[in-house]
Amino acid sequence: MKSSSQPSRIRKLLRLSIWMVLVLLAALALFGWMRIRGSLPILNGELTVTGLVEPVSINRDAKGIPTLTASNEMDLALALGFLHAQDRFFQMDGLRRLPAGELAAVFGPGMIETDHLMRRHQLRKVAQAVYRTASTKHRLIMEAYAAGVNQGLGRMSAPPFEYLLLRTQPEPWKPEDSALVIMAMALDLQDENGNLDKARGEMELSLPKELFKFLTPPGSEWDAPLVGDPLLPGPIPGPEVLDLRAVSKTAFSPQKPRDLDLKPGSNNWAVSGTRTSHGAGMIANDMHLTLRIPHIWYRAQIIFEDSRGKTWSMVGVTLPGVPSIVAGSNGHIAWGFTNSYLDWTDLVRLDPDPADGSRYLSPEGPLVLEQVRYTLQVKGGEPVEGQFEQTIWGPVIGIDSKGRKLVAKWSIHDPNATNFNMLEFALTTSVTDALQVAKRCGLPGQNLVVADTEGHIGWTIAGMIPNRVGFDGSTPTSWSDGRFRWDGWVAPGDYPQVIDPPHGRLWTANSRAFDAEGLAKFGESGFALGARAQQIRERLFEKEHFTEKDFLAIQLDDEARFLERWQKLLLHTLNQDHHENWSALREQVQNWGGKARISSVGYRVVRHFRLKVVEQILSGLTLRTQSISPDFDFNDLPQTEGIVWKLLEERPPHLLPPGNITWDAFLEQTVLDMLSEIQTLSGDISNHTWGKRNTLSMKHPLSSFIPMFGSRLNMPAVELDGDAYMPRVQSPRFGASERMVVAPGHEDKAIFHMPAGQSGHPLSPFFQSDHNAWVTGSPSPLLPGTTIHQLLLRPEIP
Repeated sequence: MKSSSQPSRIRKLLRLSIWMVLVLLAALALFGWMRIRGSLPILNGELTVTGLVEPVSINRDAKGIPTLTASNEMDLALALGFLHAQDRFFQMDGLRRLPAGELAAVFGPGMIETDHLMRRHQLRKVAQAVYRTASTKHRLIMEAYAAGVNQGLGRMSAPPFEYLLLRTQPEPWKPEDSALVIMAMALDLQDENGNLDKARGEMELSLPKELFKFLTPPGSEWDAPLVGDPLLPGPIPGPEVLDLRAVSKTAFSPQKPRDLDLKPGSNNWAVSGTRTSHGAGMIANDMHLTLRIPHIWYRAQIIFEDSRGKTWSMVGVTLPGVPSIVAGSNGHIAWGFTNSYLDWTDLVRLDPDPADGSRYLSPEGPLVLEQVRYTLQVKGGEPVEGQFEQTIWGPVIGIDSKGRKLVAKWSIHDPNATNFNMLEFALTTSVTDALQVAKRCGLPGQNLVVADTEGHIGWTIAGMIPNRVGFDGSTPTSWSDGRFRWDGWVAPGDYPQVIDPPHGRLWTANSRAFDAEGLAKFGESGFALGARAQQIRERLFEKEHFTEKDFLAIQLDDEARFLERWQKLLLHTLNQDHHENWSALREQVQNWGGKARISSVGYRVVRHFRLKVVEQILSGLTLRTQSISPDFDFNDLPQTEGIVWKLLEERPPHLLPPGNITWDAFLEQTVLDMLSEIQTLSGDISNHTWGKRNTLSMKHPLSSFIPMFGSRLNMPAVELDGDAYMPRVQSPRFGASERMVVAPGHEDKAIFHMPAGQSGHPLSPFFQSDHNAWVTGSPSPLLPGTTIHQLLLRPEIP
């Protein structure tokens, strides 16, 4: 009896232990669930908030889009800060930490290298100066916004869920942090280290003058400027300049091209009131950015009184971390942006003092190369020390192939380049007034397109443009004798602008918008190829009058006009050679459809073929530069399409990629190599659809670190139409961060799309609230819908 009861007791104890473990795990899961839910925003009720003068109402619709109604601008800024913190604080924290070089303090050792690179720009110090020198009104708004952020964060019963996963605590928001968020956008949109200037400088050092000029044309036949004509490539260099027939195939190792032209940019366009049914001007805007969770923009409608007692109602997108509408409509004007790609960074080549290697020559005489030291805080590790070299122009960011030090002179280093004048821009009521204010807005330099209720439309550059003296800023230069320099900022009267063109149409898409004279004056940091702008311009001239849905159709235009000539070239190559395994490929290319559709095999093949050809041609032309500069990347060169096609048309034998006898043989071999890659990627050609390549991968930075449930932080992996070089820009991780069509005064007809949703919290009903319309392209309203949730913020009672 005793021996038989022992196993029974063991089994009971084992079952009890298992149940206890399960109960404990369930309790821990429930605790974790409740903790995560504790960081969801407060949607209903009344809250007392310190710093308010009058109550602010916050009404949300079914998508979580808030309408804020305040009595004054300060209360509005505080309430918007409260909302941003409740819905998006983790995003805001990352945006301020990146430019400040403070990511490792939250994310650990993996961010140390990024922090080192950023610390040399000293942007925390610049942001502090922006705050100190701001106007009284703007400084008070920054302070009110910061107070709202910190109270919004403090009213959560638990920190945002990301901090629970990272096992750290969020730090309070400072007024200067809003300036850092603007600088974070500059980092995304500008070339802070002058990579294009460096690439061109290495080419200038290593290549004959004629070849260098050919490889760096100002434009191509795809140009579609608002002012002026296309700027075409020059003549092809002769064999006395470069003869690739002397290069052996074994010495030739082609670089890989980037996957088309997917860099931060945007589309926007407008038509005047003479081309709309309601008589107001109308704009469209798609801002193309990396697609992440939390999403970059936060939708809002704001209603308030200004200091003169005028009531304003604005709707559009805000940037969490900044107290203003970024793009949208105020009922009088509607506006949107595209990245301008003017030249905001120059590389200064240091001349060392011959008498003292620790000094460098400057217009002020020999100066000491300052050694700046700093300390990085690292989560889970010891602090890390670092240092960099500083000059009167900026930090040393590297050396050229001759070992000479290069200094980055970036406009954002100057506190005057960042300000909050966008707050004043949003209070203008006409195109002419808006353009004047825009020229003194301190933001990453943008193409601004604006329309007003009177039917006027206009374009200019919004942002502070450096006033260069003596040079164009295209390659590294010595500034030691003072002949080359920046002399403040371009005066507002000298800015490029277009108001009410006779044909009633405006368009920009990151390519050159002005003429050759403007190019020489304002410079460029890699204008996009003009294919998107050209296709948009052509669409705008296909009709005389437009509705909001007409503009949406242009936004969703995925016709591959850019690749049409490449499809013809590939088809011609396939028809010249009758390889027995080319029939299926030939059929797909013949029936490609001419659009970047997910079902198309032919589109993907044509695109692949172009990349293979570009890879071989540009690698051969830049072979000398690659040999002296291992970091050189021909992908930094922005206008190469025109020169590649010129070579394919004229077919000079001396510039044929090494290892080929004729251009026809080169194209045939390219097809064979491409087919081998397709077989490796997809097996049968019929499986090689564009959708399988263009599948959305919009992810939260922490999703890969959470087993089983991490995927809930990401957007669904859906196949998407669209690509580069067409209005519907789309790749797996890059695309339209919003689509907006609006005529001021007619916001009830406006259309808006945004991926993901208002909230960055996976348990929020607003986490994917906007996503479906963005994926499908179905019209969705810009204005918030019926109120579902009501929150009232009340001032403290003395």
